[in-house]
Amino acid sequence: MKSKTAVSQYSLVHRPKTFEDVRGQEGIIREFKKRSKLNNFPSAMLFQGPTGVGKTTLAFLAAASIQCQHKDDEGNPCGECASCKDIFEESFSRGTMMLDGGSSSKDDVIQLIEQTVHSKPLNSPKYVFIIEEVDQLSTAAKNAFHKILEKPSPYVHFILLSMTEGNGNKVPVSIADRCQPYHFKNLSEKDIAYTLKGILEKEGRWEDIPTEFKKEGIFLLVNNAKGSLRRAVQFLERAMLGEFYSVADIEDNFKFVSEAAGLSILQHIIKGKSVEFNKELEEMRRENKLADWVHMVNYFCLRHRQNLIAGEDFDQSPSSSLLKKMDKAKFLVLNFKVRAMAEELRHGSYMTSTHIAHMMIDLFNGLVSEPEPPTKESIPIRGSSK
Repeated sequence: MKSKTAVSQYSLVHRPKTFEDVRGQEGIIREFKKRSKLNNFPSAMLFQGPTGVGKTTLAFLAAASIQCQHKDDEGNPCGECASCKDIFEESFSRGTMMLDGGSSSKDDVIQLIEQTVHSKPLNSPKYVFIIEEVDQLSTAAKNAFHKILEKPSPYVHFILLSMTEGNGNKVPVSIADRCQPYHFKNLSEKDIAYTLKGILEKEGRWEDIPTEFKKEGIFLLVNNAKGSLRRAVQFLERAMLGEFYSVADIEDNFKFVSEAAGLSILQHIIKGKSVEFNKELEEMRRENKLADWVHMVNYFCLRHRQNLIAGEDFDQSPSSSLLKKMDKAKFLVLNFKVRAMAEELRHGSYMTSTHIAHMMIDLFNGLVSEPEPPTKESIPIRGSSK
């Protein structure tokens, strides 16, 4: 009954098995370490957030922390006992079970839980049910599950996973209100880049990889992962197997927005060429690549900021050469607005191409006029684009 979500071999082999190995979600990690030390996990937890940001990894760690009898001083599960191996090897043959709400009905999920919750486990301290896509359970299953949560058992923990939250939330209030909620966010480019570098070091490949991949290629993968660590790790594995090390190879084989295309529309914005800008904006909108462009230009700005801070011309890339020609005040506006757009995209997975196009038009208009450096009061509010 385990979920059929596709994952790469890197994702399986290098899934964190201690709290310290998890990047991002720092607040949740701190809380869980303390809960693990105190053996004080809620009877029901609801993990909500985008795909690929650590919900399943933290569910495994929480489950192992509940079951393990040999935790270290930091609250980490030992990783060696039968209960830990059962979870981390995804056997789920002891007290921890992983169920998929997206492909199950009342008969196979709720019936199994109903048969289990009223008895003490025989080969583990507790029962832990990890239910993926809990929002996809049938109406009958949700109603039955609500009744189970109303009468919590001291021997049972539920960890519910859902990719929907906010206005798109499909988890019934009757269930959500009986769970401790945890909201997961997309990871930063820095956290993802360090994770990918760590994987390559563990694989013994970092030293032998071409310099272009270390300096450019890996960041292209990170940028196009759009905050999803799982997606970035899948990109990395494919790049290693296909030996796609150069920017050109990665752009061609992954069909990312090419740097040349990204620079072209950026140049039109900087020079205020509205006809050319509108033409390329429409082409990118039709190809559904506007979000990719935002993340790419955000990365261009990040590299150029590093160049300015260092006071050196260590970055000789075409994007940096273009940005060097900008008036400093205009670059500050570009950097501020693009970074805000990238953050909004990270935390708003369901934005339409039209919404992104409106943000890009606002960016163009803001740079064509004589801009003032942004202040805190000028931070754009989500959803305010016209």
